[in-house]
Amino acid sequence: MPDDLNDRLGQMGVVSILVVDQADDALRVGEALLEAGMAAMEVPFRTPAAAEAIRLLASHLPGATVGAGTVLTTDNLLAARDAGAQFVVTPALNPWWSKSLSRSGCRSFRG
Repeated sequence: MPDDLNDRLGQMGVVSILVVDQADDALRVGEALLEAGMAAMEVPFRTPAAAEAIRLLASHLPGATVGAGTVLTTDNLLAARDAGAQFVVTPALNPWWSKSLSRSGCRSFRG
C-alpha cells in the first residue's frame, strides 16, 4: 500500500521551514509558498507561536502539507497533533519516545 504522506513529500522535493514569532506571519508566508508551488511546510517548536502557526496553516491552507519540527516533548507532540500537524520531526528516538510518537497518531520523522 503506498504511503500518501511519503509520496507527497517526495514529490514536493523540499520542505520549507517557517520559524515565526507571530502566528499570523506563518499564514502570510504559507500562502506565498503555496502560490509558488511549495506546499510542504514545517513549523519548528522554537517559539511560543508554533502551535498556533500550525493551526492556522492547517486550517486555512488545505493544499498544504503542514508539519511540526523540533518536537522534543510530549507537550510539543500533543500540541502539534491537536493543531493539525500531518507529521512531526524529532531529533531524538528512544523506546519511550517511540511509544509516545506511535500513540499520538502523528507520522514522525527523525531529523
